[in-house]
Amino acid sequence: MKLIDSLILLFLVFNKIEQYQSIIQTKHWLVSCLSCSTHFKFCLNCYGVSQCTECLTSIRPDCSFCINEIYQDDTLETIGDKKYLICDKSSGLHEKICHLYCRGMYFETGMCQRFKNKPVCRCKNLNIKPNKTTTSETKPTKIKPQASTSSAKSTEILTAKSVPSRKTTITTKKLATKTLPTTTRSSSKTTTKGVPITSVSFNLTTTTNHSFIVSSLNTTRSLTITTFLKCKNYNQIVKSFNDQKKEINSLIVLTTGELITASADNSLNVWDKSSYNLKRKLSYTYGFWSLLQLSNNTFASGSISGEILIWNTSNWDVQYKFVAHSAGVEFLIKFNKKYLISSSQDKLIKIWDSVSYKLIKTLKKHLDHVNYLLELKDGNLASCSDDKTIVLWNKTDFSAIRTLTEHSGKVDSMALLKNDDLVSCDRDGNILIWDTLSFSIKKSIQVDSGVYSLLVLPNGNLISGLWDGTNKIWNPIDWSLIKSFGNQTRLSQRFALLPNGDVANGYNNGKLIIWNKCFFE
Repeated sequence: MKLIDSLILLFLVFNKIEQYQSIIQTKHWLVSCLSCSTHFKFCLNCYGVSQCTECLTSIRPDCSFCINEIYQDDTLETIGDKKYLICDKSSGLHEKICHLYCRGMYFETGMCQRFKNKPVCRCKNLNIKPNKTTTSETKPTKIKPQASTSSAKSTEILTAKSVPSRKTTITTKKLATKTLPTTTRSSSKTTTKGVPITSVSFNLTTTTNHSFIVSSLNTTRSLTITTFLKCKNYNQIVKSFNDQKKEINSLIVLTTGELITASADNSLNVWDKSSYNLKRKLSYTYGFWSLLQLSNNTFASGSISGEILIWNTSNWDVQYKFVAHSAGVEFLIKFNKKYLISSSQDKLIKIWDSVSYKLIKTLKKHLDHVNYLLELKDGNLASCSDDKTIVLWNKTDFSAIRTLTEHSGKVDSMALLKNDDLVSCDRDGNILIWDTLSFSIKKSIQVDSGVYSLLVLPNGNLISGLWDGTNKIWNPIDWSLIKSFGNQTRLSQRFALLPNGDVANGYNNGKLIIWNKCFFE
């Protein structure tokens, strides 16, 4: 008799498991989100349905079906008098969807758990002490910042969402943490969205990787509580635009803070420094390859036709132009405070007087397009080319000093790290780090796509833009990969660091993305 009872019990248990497995399998998101699961990691810090939806769809538009179905009521399962997202804790995909669902409902995170012997997603907050009934059974409520009075001695804030269980308390007298030593302080009263808080500005030097701290390699940067609060909840993408119809070949930031993007569609776009909205569009007969600010009110553009145009920002007109090369002007650089140097698809590098624009010298060494120019720490010039080489030029007479031949692919870009090491990249997916004294290779990194562009961030980290549209951030201390991001469809052409720390990213389909500074910190 006991055996029969046991068999009946086992039958009921397995029947119940199969019942809930069938429920899970009927959920629309289980199908629509399969191809989007690798992109969820970029949106783990979203907050609210609109932010989470915007984050995922801006990275991969076809994931709109997935994210919309996660938040649809018919996705939820009624258990008793409550509705729950059904999820299986043995599935990594379900765990990610549970987390995104809870973020959309204004909770810190969520976990797939058994509740009343049923597989459900339970949302919870990690930044507050829960009441006895603080689970997903209670109605989700938005988390509001606590307003401090004028007599308050300290303001409690959260660290980045990647480490939500850690808290940092900042007072107007000292910084209560061993990892964040202060060097200078000043306090004042300010408000954020109408909520009075005590603002404490200070400098810090640290090597931690919290996403609100911008420092490694002993970089010092001033932060405020209001910055912390802003980076607590943020959108990965500030804005994105598709105004230019062909590849964005160059980006510069003027001293006034305005961003200019140069496109092969014959246009130069001027973007507002605050709103990032399109402020002005300049056009020409030919497309553009390169940009360079010359003075407070002038900048130069290199065209596909081989011309260099000098623009006046007072009236946004061309004040001077001349034919510099027989093919497209790939790159422009100011050198030694008195030269304008251009490189071209005609394999040549030309030295110009920066005032009269008179040709001083032509450098002939490369055998293919000269893609990038860079002034080194010692004042010498470096150039890289489609001929797979880097050439070093003497800063005084511009004679060739040395040719570096270690790259196996066409070399598209170079940059100087915070420690003055040279980094270069090629289309075979190689990133090489050079000692600038011996020009021996200190480190070689191989990725699975050609590398086109490089940018060193204020905290010393390096961004590399790949031909497959992916951007990768590297730690310059051990060269470990910090994160990958991007639209993963089009070549990531060039970067520009904006005055407030955001990063502008131009793609070869004309798309411009403004990445939030908090994403890189």
